[in-house]
Amino acid sequence: KQWYQRRVRARVQELSQEMIVKRQEFVRNMDKAVEIVTQGPTSAEAVILFHVEHMAKHGNLDYLSNKVIAKQGIREIYNLDLLAVVVVVLCAVIGALCAACVRICRCCRVRIKAKTE
Repeated sequence: KQWYQRRVRARVQELSQEMIVKRQEFVRNMDKAVEIVTQGPTSAEAVILFHVEHMAKHGNLDYLSNKVIAKQGIREIYNLDLLAVVVVVLCAVIGALCAACVRICRCCRVRIKAKTE
């Protein structure tokens, strides 16, 4: 029984040391993330300066160019297919509402004419 208790205590100590190490790594990683976020550019001038310095350091930045947009058609840029679906659905709903209003008005006119005669 004493052997088992020693083994359990040793295992608990190992686990607690691992947790402390992992917590320290987590704290270091969070500190790095906070540093990166707080050092990031905040104004338009700072963003431009950051990208110019990055380009000078690492070379050309193709992802900042408009080549991707130039390869896309107008349909993809403005999402015209989605816009067309929305317009068709709106027209159908408005048409259905107008048809319902016309039918209701016709029924009311028939009832009014019947009462007056």
